[in-house]
Amino acid sequence: MQWLAGVLVALFATVIVAFFTWEYFLYYHGYMIDTYASNLYPCFYDTSNVSLSPYPNNSWEALISNYDRFRDPTRHVIFVPYYWQGLCNRILNSVSVLLFAIATNRTLWIEWEPMNITEISSNEFGGIEGMHDLVNCSVSMEKPHTLEADYWPRPYCVTRIMQFSNLHTLSDLPVIHVNRHDFWGTHLMKNLRYKDTVFKDLDVYKGFPVLFRKLFALKAHVKPKRCSWFFQYRTVWPAPFHTASFDKYMKCANDSGFSPSDYATSHVISDNPSAIMKSSSPITRGILAQMNLPKSRLTCRGKCGDKKAMETMYELSECRHAVVSLGSSFGACIAGLANVQYWYRVGHDGTCRRVKHGLVDANCNARDGCLNTYLANL
Repeated sequence: MQWLAGVLVALFATVIVAFFTWEYFLYYHGYMIDTYASNLYPCFYDTSNVSLSPYPNNSWEALISNYDRFRDPTRHVIFVPYYWQGLCNRILNSVSVLLFAIATNRTLWIEWEPMNITEISSNEFGGIEGMHDLVNCSVSMEKPHTLEADYWPRPYCVTRIMQFSNLHTLSDLPVIHVNRHDFWGTHLMKNLRYKDTVFKDLDVYKGFPVLFRKLFALKAHVKPKRCSWFFQYRTVWPAPFHTASFDKYMKCANDSGFSPSDYATSHVISDNPSAIMKSSSPITRGILAQMNLPKSRLTCRGKCGDKKAMETMYELSECRHAVVSLGSSFGACIAGLANVQYWYRVGHDGTCRRVKHGLVDANCNARDGCLNTYLANL
């Protein structure tokens, strides 16, 4: 029996090593893997040109106003989220779909209905609060006669289609359904057919807060808090990922200009507030005691948490700096709404990196980003 026990121990050790080696491999080489793998996965789209005139006196407000007035009610682009898509995943895709609607003059519809709490992974649960129960949508939306899509691009191809395709060749299709779990609006605005025409002189990061507020105006006004820095600390991950100690987040901020004068106006948010102190040294705990920490020790995702999460985004919408967890989109939504200029991501090994394309690849656990980062850098 000793030999059997030895075999079981060796097998268990092999599984544990492979488990953490895979995390290491994804973290350090995910960018390269994803980029090379994209060449093995063909995406087909029309690369012809289209003649469009530059929009005069362009601004985000004028662009949205004209869209509301002149959108085509006979052609739609829709978004129907999956049950496992978290709040920020839905927001990032919704804002991107609105950009697509503006670029192609389609009427927008988001079928964001309430869903009960459901297990979405071995340690995560999610649900959805209905969009119209949560916010007052201030962009004209109109439901099509059917939600059956005439064209539904493969999720893996969406980013490349938006950046390189002539989207006007889809004009004969009444209903298009686009569903991703991240932000591809950056890539649409890099598309050479629309960059210097529809989106001439516009910056996607300045536009994101405008589009966010147009789509997701809270039913009750939330007053922004004074905020110099916010820290987003995610601890619940699907295997095999994990989170560095909060000391690493503090070091990242300290190395980037965080000072004692910022303590009173800095905020910490987390899916597990009790883990913040547990993973901190006495020195970090002393600093945390001077900052704004979560009042509740328990958090909730889905229907019971969407309202509070949205309120938190608006409360922190005037923050100027951010330190967020690599691979977690929630911090990206807050930083995007606040148009944070100095934004850092901390990996599971504690590595701190300033973000160049902050909204892009918000769910990617690779330190250098994934395919969307590669395309954004072209």
